[in-house]
Amino acid sequence: MPRAHWVGRADYEVVRRTMRRNGAIFSLTVAVSPTGSVPKVSCVVSKKVSPHAVDRNRIKRRCRAAIAPLLQTIRAPIICVFFARREAVTASYEDIQRDVCMLAEQAFSRYNLRT
Repeated sequence: MPRAHWVGRADYEVVRRTMRRNGAIFSLTVAVSPTGSVPKVSCVVSKKVSPHAVDRNRIKRRCRAAIAPLLQTIRAPIICVFFARREAVTASYEDIQRDVCMLAEQAFSRYNLRT
């Protein structure tokens, strides 16, 4: 994912005050960016999910890989933050991809963000 699509510290403050959608493996928080021009995406995996860095990094890589094709279809400057749940440790890539796509579709339809 290009650096322009990364979520910065200031962006997290904007996202904290918005509604969260829950899936089986991830929770998604979406906010409209007040200053940005491109969509920004982040995957957050806490130590509560897995104490092992290898597992946390694998979950983040799979989440970013599932999000990458969706970035091309977003037309608004939004901030999306995916928070992993404990189920993500044992989930396959297909399960992660399905959950990320389902959450993204819900959020995009609510905010009318598709091209």
